[in-house]
Amino acid sequence: MASPSGASRLRSEFRHTDLPDAITNDNTKSAGTLRRGVLTVRLYAADAKWHPGPADAPPVIAALFGEEGRAPSNPGPLMRIPLGTRIDVTMRNTLRDTVMFVAACRFPCKDAVLVAPGASGQLAFTPAAVGTFVYYALPIHRGVPVLSSDEGGQLRAVLVVDPAGAPPRPDRIIVTNIYEHVRGPTESTKGSRVLFTFNGRMWPYTERLTYTVGDSVRWRLVNLGGGQHPLHLHGFYFRVESRGDGVTDTPIPPAQQPLVVTENIALPGTFQMVWSPDRPGNWLFHCHRPMHMGAWLNDELYDRAPKFPEALALSHGDHMGDDMSGLVIGIKVLPARGVTTAGAERPSVATRLRLVAEKTSDSYGPEPTLGYSLRRSGDTASSAASSPGPIMTVTRGQRTQVAVVNHLAVATTVHWHGIELESYNDGVGGWSGAGAQLAPMIAPGDSFVATFTPPRAGTFIYHTHMNDLGQMAAGMYGALIVLEPGEQWNDTTDHVFAVGQSGLFAPAWTVVNGLPAQQPLHLKAGVPHRFRFFSMTIDDDTDVSIARNDSVVTWTPVAKDAMPIPAAERAARPAKLHFGPGETYDFELTPQPGEYQMKVMSLTNVLLTIVAE
Repeated sequence: MASPSGASRLRSEFRHTDLPDAITNDNTKSAGTLRRGVLTVRLYAADAKWHPGPADAPPVIAALFGEEGRAPSNPGPLMRIPLGTRIDVTMRNTLRDTVMFVAACRFPCKDAVLVAPGASGQLAFTPAAVGTFVYYALPIHRGVPVLSSDEGGQLRAVLVVDPAGAPPRPDRIIVTNIYEHVRGPTESTKGSRVLFTFNGRMWPYTERLTYTVGDSVRWRLVNLGGGQHPLHLHGFYFRVESRGDGVTDTPIPPAQQPLVVTENIALPGTFQMVWSPDRPGNWLFHCHRPMHMGAWLNDELYDRAPKFPEALALSHGDHMGDDMSGLVIGIKVLPARGVTTAGAERPSVATRLRLVAEKTSDSYGPEPTLGYSLRRSGDTASSAASSPGPIMTVTRGQRTQVAVVNHLAVATTVHWHGIELESYNDGVGGWSGAGAQLAPMIAPGDSFVATFTPPRAGTFIYHTHMNDLGQMAAGMYGALIVLEPGEQWNDTTDHVFAVGQSGLFAPAWTVVNGLPAQQPLHLKAGVPHRFRFFSMTIDDDTDVSIARNDSVVTWTPVAKDAMPIPAAERAARPAKLHFGPGETYDFELTPQPGEYQMKVMSLTNVLLTIVAE
């Protein structure tokens, strides 16, 4: 990250009482005037007071785009046109520095213009393709563009090109971004101020979206800052229709469009998704990196030191107001008549489980290690408490009840990640459910019974959804495997690799199945083995590779987020995987006799030896 410039320090130290108040942009209306095939847009760049949260929080002094005659906005004004339209943009620069103004929407429209302080610049271009693209500006210091999340980091916006000849399909545009202010010398007693936003706002001040059962919901996601974001939708699968990098946008053929519950979006990046709710209630859409949605961001919003040393004690009664912030959007789905809801009540329960949240050991250094023990109906004793929790197996189509018992000193909940279930059972205390019937957090010594009927087999996750940052780093997650009717779990050919982090504070390291170092894994050679991966890391993506004699071997993809890979795409490929928190992947590997090395690279690296014999 670039160090703060002199202009940046002046901006942070000087109290701009005369600056305008910025507005947040929901990206529902295009800027400019469209006439005779030309969209004419008049923009300016200016410092403004931006409030990503409540009015009583200290404002962020940031350079923003605005449309002439209107307040500056975050994100910047949307430009949206039908294909074949020419865009004529004038950009007036009121900032102290020269800026490079860039439109990036596939050749020949990728272009840039330098605009000096007090001057105006023009770009005219005709986008060549349909899709979701971006435009932005970069301050220039000593002839070098400043690439930082502080100065100029909010001078970013979206350009959408719709098909010509028909009105665009209704959709919503959701932009992720980060503001990270690096202190100047006079502010050395404070740390950085870090804010993660959806459309310029942080939870619980993000827009609440309301739909009705049966609606077709289409979103365009645009990543303008903050690294990669694994974006997770509670309760429903969504179809990914296209992916892009901000400059290009590639439609995915219908037969190959993946159905997922978590999509990891790169920076810069875009994707278009469509989904349809078939169950009413309250749901969430959020980044699955706890650092991007953790309670510590509430302190950052008020520009005060985060309470990291008290992380595990930060679970409050008001989970929705105090335990989450940043990249979270609340969704309300209203009921509709004539819709059969998934997971409806049945007269009997086939499977009863007891899952106990408890402290397991102090193996994560000074921080407690938390996890779960598990007991099935009819068992005389529970499994030993472990982190991650024991593998929980249930059967597709069977009504299942899990009594979650809290033996911790703080409140907790359990979210059934990827499971299609009723909202009340989804595991977000104070939010799951509808109206006045909201699921509570699970207080110390209390319990909650979650009921669901899994409609599909595959690899899922159960994990805490209370103070995710502290409790997930402490190990509160586990594999939830849904088997086909009549299928039995076979741990000689079926293997789970849960990637996590050993605590929140240094020294922390990557753990696989709770351990930073692995004993050799012995496999039967010549038979297919299923490798199931999922990540519960705090702020890191993960790369996995399997090699033999320094050469990467091949495996066959089986499923992503428990959704089977189409048969046409089940071809052997190099055994490499890049994935983010909240994603699950299944592969099939048939090892030949010999020794293999599996590398797991994340916060730190883990090497696992596989011996096939």
